[in-house]
Amino acid sequence: MADPPEDPLAFVDIIGVDYFGPEQRFPLLGLPRELRDAVYERMLVRKAINIVPGYCWEKKAWGNPQWFDLRVPEHQRSTYERTLAAGMQYASYEERKGGSRRNHNCPNLNIFLTCRQVYDESSSVYYKRNLFFFRFAGRTNEILSVQACHAFLLDRPLRSLQRLRFIKLTIDNPSLRRPAASWLDGDVVVPLVNFMRDNLCLDCFSLDVHGWAPDMRSAPWDWSGTDRDCNEDPRKWVGAFARLTNLKSLEITLTASDDGDYGRLVACAAFLRSSMLINGAALGTKNIHAYHRHDDNSYWKIDNKPCDIHYREPGRLFVVQCYDNEHGKSLLPQKSHPSPSFPGIKAKRVQQGHDPAAVERALRDAIAEKPDQDLHTYRIFCDEDQDDDGESDDDSVWNQLDYDLSDDGDNDSLISIDLSGLEVDYVRDDEYFEYFDELGKHPEPSG
Repeated sequence: MADPPEDPLAFVDIIGVDYFGPEQRFPLLGLPRELRDAVYERMLVRKAINIVPGYCWEKKAWGNPQWFDLRVPEHQRSTYERTLAAGMQYASYEERKGGSRRNHNCPNLNIFLTCRQVYDESSSVYYKRNLFFFRFAGRTNEILSVQACHAFLLDRPLRSLQRLRFIKLTIDNPSLRRPAASWLDGDVVVPLVNFMRDNLCLDCFSLDVHGWAPDMRSAPWDWSGTDRDCNEDPRKWVGAFARLTNLKSLEITLTASDDGDYGRLVACAAFLRSSMLINGAALGTKNIHAYHRHDDNSYWKIDNKPCDIHYREPGRLFVVQCYDNEHGKSLLPQKSHPSPSFPGIKAKRVQQGHDPAAVERALRDAIAEKPDQDLHTYRIFCDEDQDDDGESDDDSVWNQLDYDLSDDGDNDSLISIDLSGLEVDYVRDDEYFEYFDELGKHPEPSG
C-alpha cells in the first residue's frame, strides 16, 4: 500500500469499505492521535449543531431516529416550565440532526459510546470545534431558547463545558414592534450568563435578538419607551449579557420593525460589544452595519403539493449587525440576499431570448389569477408544465422562484443605512450597573 498523503483528511477519504475484510477491525486506536482527530472531525464537526426547545413528558424518548442520533429518555434531561395559552407545560431540548424535508450531513454521535478513551478524544473535538446554535421555537408566550441553552449546559459534565468554545443564541419575539424585554425576561438570562461565566471558556458568542432594544443614548437609560413591558425589571437582559466578558470574537444582530429610531439599535449593539468583546470599547460604532430590508417568509407546499414559495412581507425591518474579533477586525461576510440563491423565472427566460417586457406581462397576468398572494413574490408556475409558447417548461420545477418581479433580484431589499451624522453613541448608566452588581451579589430566590 502506498504511503498515506500528508493531509490526514485525504487519508480518511481514500479508505474504502472494502479496505478491511469483514472479520478485520479498523485499528482506530492504533492510528496516531493526529489521524484519530481527523477521523473525529469528519464524523462530528458540522456547520452548526442545532438545538431547539420541545415538549416533554415522562419516559418519552426523544426523536425520530431518522433525525435524532442518540434517543435519550427525556426524563433524564434538564427540564423547565414554559407558558402556553393552554396553561403550564414542561419543555426540554433536542439536538436535531435532520431537517423537515431531507436529511443533512449529521454528526455521528454514537462514537461516544465506543469506549472511555474514544469518548474523551472525540468529545473534545466535538465541543471545541462546533458551533452550538440554540434556535427559537416559534411563536409562543415565552422566550424558550434561553432556557433550552441553560438546560443543555446543565446536562454537560464540567470537562465538556470547559471545552465548549462557540455558542449562538437566537432570542425571538412575537412582535418586532415591541421592546425585546416584553417577552425576554431577564430573570432567565441572569442565571444562564452566571453559569456561562463560572463554567465555560468561550471564545466566540453570537447573539441574535428580535424586538426593540432599550434607548441607551442618554442616562438614565430609557428602558420601555412608549410601551409598557410585562417584566418586572426589563433592564436585566442587557445588564446580564454585558457581564459575559473577555470574548475573543462577538457577533450581534438586532432586528426590529421599521417604525422606530434605528439609532437606538446601533447604540445598544455598540454598548454590548464594548462590554463583552476584548478591546471592544475602543471600536465605538466602527464596523457596525445597518440595513433597511424586507421581511420574508417561505413555505414548501401548496394544496399538499411540493412547491417552494418565498414571499416578501409588505413592510420592512431594521437590521443592525456587527461581528468582530479582539483585534478590531470585522468578520462580517459580504452581504447577500437571503433568498433566492438562484435566478428567478423571469431572469432565466430573458437569458433564453424571451422579451423581458413580454415575460413580465405574462408573469403579472398569471399572478393576477391568485388574489391571495402579493405581487412581489410568488412561484408563478407551480402547477404548470408549459411555458408561454406551449413548450415544456424547465423553469417550473420546484426550486425556481421569481422572488421580486419589480427587479428580479431583490436588489431593493438590501438598503444599507448611512450612519454618519446619526446620533448612535451610547452613554453608560453607571447607577444601573451599581444596582445590577448588587443584585448579583444577592440573587432573588428561585421558585
